[in-house]
Amino acid sequence: MPHTIRLINATLYTPEHTAATEITFRDGRIVAIGERPDIEADATYDAQNAIVTPGLIDSLVHGGGGAATMDASHDSVYRIAESHARFGTTAICCGLSAAPMDYLTKVVDAIGEVAQNPSDTGSRVLGVYVEGKFGTPSKRGAHAKEHLGKPTVEAFKTLWKASRETIRIFSYAIEEDGGLELTRHLAERQDEYRNVVPTMGHTNADYDLACRAIDAGIRRATHTLNAMTPMHHRNLGVAEATLDDPRVFAEIIGDGLHVHPTWARLIMRLKGSGNAALITDALFAAALSSDQVSTTFERDEASSSLVTREGRRVFLRDGALFLPDGTLAGSRITLNDAVRNAVAWGASVEDAVRLSTQSPARNLSLSRKGELRPGYDADIAVFDADWNPLAVFVEGREIVNCLPRLS
Repeated sequence: MPHTIRLINATLYTPEHTAATEITFRDGRIVAIGERPDIEADATYDAQNAIVTPGLIDSLVHGGGGAATMDASHDSVYRIAESHARFGTTAICCGLSAAPMDYLTKVVDAIGEVAQNPSDTGSRVLGVYVEGKFGTPSKRGAHAKEHLGKPTVEAFKTLWKASRETIRIFSYAIEEDGGLELTRHLAERQDEYRNVVPTMGHTNADYDLACRAIDAGIRRATHTLNAMTPMHHRNLGVAEATLDDPRVFAEIIGDGLHVHPTWARLIMRLKGSGNAALITDALFAAALSSDQVSTTFERDEASSSLVTREGRRVFLRDGALFLPDGTLAGSRITLNDAVRNAVAWGASVEDAVRLSTQSPARNLSLSRKGELRPGYDADIAVFDADWNPLAVFVEGREIVNCLPRLS
């Protein structure tokens, strides 16, 4: 692949819309925005006025391309990363599901291995999103009740070590964190734990406890409105605390099913595009066509449900996966679908781009990702007007490229 690449005739969002129409990158880093005739390019591609954005950052991915993070296999993690990269996502955090601790240590080890040894053909795996294991039973969602556990400092340290110190987001029910000991531990040791984000999720806490937890160090909410205290005009809970406090970063599953588009629009408006992020919560069926899903997984003829490798029966409906009892289990979208949806729901292109690039990068303390600026990683996505990928570069490596080459 050429060392210095230039894209011209681009509609650039950095994530702000800019009048510049060219971007040049070399050896994995952006070197120029705008015309730079003094920099000789090895290859020049015509973007033909397509949308060019920073590579998308999906903070919560459970699977894709027929693979799942819970396979506890580095091959599966590589496959997930490669599947999402084809759709413009250049960085991901890999999420867990509730399981016995000895098995979870194998899962996080596989994720950590890929995080430390990136694929040449896939998204950058940023690390682990610990989710589900430490939820409260009444808000466990699709997570198995028998595998839930208490969020303790010891449990965190076990997974931190097993993950090769790659945990990025640690989510738990704050009411299960006795005396908010874990929350304070994580907040007080940000340097030691490389800015891991203390996060409340799968929680039935009330508003007062949520506020105390935020004061103690909680800085993020797992898939806002999903698997948390129901909203009420007098009896407030985690959702209201999340929406009201600017210290809390709000995730939005962008499939239009987990959160109604009206609520997605309200979250974006209340939190602002700088304090929220679009996520997919994607499972194994993401990045697969319907035909590929049919050929990849067995189908239970009696119920017409898909049977996953773990033996669980799930139903595909309207872009999401459901358990037989109707519980939402995750989505099958990729992050470009969420961006498309956000724009359709009323977000400006700039805000939709920020929600999927700059905003998650800042929450995760990624100093060289999420923006198109000289010196930043050359994570670049090129989309048509309907947010379908035309070209994708991960740290300068070509993943997809349908653009005409001019030189």
